[in-house]
Amino acid sequence: MQRPPEPEPKSNKAAKSSFLLTDTLDFLASAEVVVETRDSTVYRGVLEESSSPLDVLDPPPPNLVSPLGPRVEHIVISGGGAGAAPSRLSSAIASLLPCGGVPLEFAERLIAFGAVHWSPIPPAIGHAVALRDELVRERGIKDPTHPRYACRRAKPSDGEVAGYGTYIRVHLQPRRFPAALRTDWSKRVVEGLDSEHYVVIDKPYGVGVPPTVDNAEENCLHMTRRVLGLEDLRITHRLDQPTSGVLVLARTKEFASYFNGLLARRDGSVRKHYKVFTRREVPRGALDEEGVLTHYARVGVRAAKSKTRTVMYDEDAEGRHVCKLRVLGSEAVVDGGGKVQGYETEVVLMTGRTHQIRAQFAAVGCPVVGDTVYDGRGEDSARYREGEFEFLEKIGLQACKMAVKDESSSPSPKYFPAQGIEFSALSDPWWRVELSGVEWSGVRVEFEWSWSGVDRT
Repeated sequence: MQRPPEPEPKSNKAAKSSFLLTDTLDFLASAEVVVETRDSTVYRGVLEESSSPLDVLDPPPPNLVSPLGPRVEHIVISGGGAGAAPSRLSSAIASLLPCGGVPLEFAERLIAFGAVHWSPIPPAIGHAVALRDELVRERGIKDPTHPRYACRRAKPSDGEVAGYGTYIRVHLQPRRFPAALRTDWSKRVVEGLDSEHYVVIDKPYGVGVPPTVDNAEENCLHMTRRVLGLEDLRITHRLDQPTSGVLVLARTKEFASYFNGLLARRDGSVRKHYKVFTRREVPRGALDEEGVLTHYARVGVRAAKSKTRTVMYDEDAEGRHVCKLRVLGSEAVVDGGGKVQGYETEVVLMTGRTHQIRAQFAAVGCPVVGDTVYDGRGEDSARYREGEFEFLEKIGLQACKMAVKDESSSPSPKYFPAQGIEFSALSDPWWRVELSGVEWSGVRVEFEWSWSGVDRT
């Protein structure tokens, strides 16, 4: 066995941010699930007993010769020669891990969880380069960069593919998302159970939309597929992990392409409303007469030992993208003693850039509550305490509503009513629920505005 050099972790904080958690999906046990939508449409179905690997990932397997070690282990099978019979990936992992091996069941669970990747030839890294060159030459591989030789996520259905030269990457401590386990996903459906084209859910905070590189289960796409029995669901757009709210998933490839086209128009065909919770009120001087906040952004900026972020500027320049959002109103959050605890501001996006709302609000001095990336309190911190409230896995941002109206003259299929359709989050923002004893009052300031697309009512 040869192991390429382990890449240095980005930071100690990032390495410590992963954890293992024992939990169960009680609502996924064999039982009838009833989902009732606002229009009284009822979906009934029996879900199979959960085969989630979560319960065996914690604690780590006992009686290891040495600790599990780094979060990621790289294995290149070099023993036995080209004539050796291949084995299953789980068997190779169980016997070849440098920690002295792990139980076969643990290896199988890691594969089922999506924490294992493999390729038939090793990458051109470190000591594996010579073996890779040998395999390319002996097997007559003309293009080793072809997708058939690329690293892919392992599946329980993979057969005996672990042979001479196989590369295996094992994420021994996959990052976990406990909110995925706390959520009853059968109650998060907003719309679409009777549609052949899409499903709309109210995404909880603390869960990403797509799978991560080491966790294929604890995400919105997988959990919704599992609860509704819709294996062909596709992602049409995304919300940040700590953001909650309206999320549209496609049932077909055709609808996914159509909806992506609507989003790309940026002409008001799709209008996204957000509620933003901040400690300070958005300064009126930062808005124009129509309530529009404008910045120019550089996206994907990474400083030393920090997360990738979007940086806002007041002036346009080469390499910057215009960012606009419209403030519809702001409401003070006042406690029983008359003290203002924060402000809830409703905005509608006019452009769509990564972290746009978070970065724009921070740029005018009122960062989103709980947003440790843009508030300057410790960029890689998973939590922080402000005043008497502790925020974890969430920020003060909810995609509260989405209005869709396709007014194009294109002959392509129309999936929504001609008069348009509106989807709203099923639940109040978390700050309204969790900040008990806080009275929501104050003056709501409205701005006059006009927009093509669905009329605001």
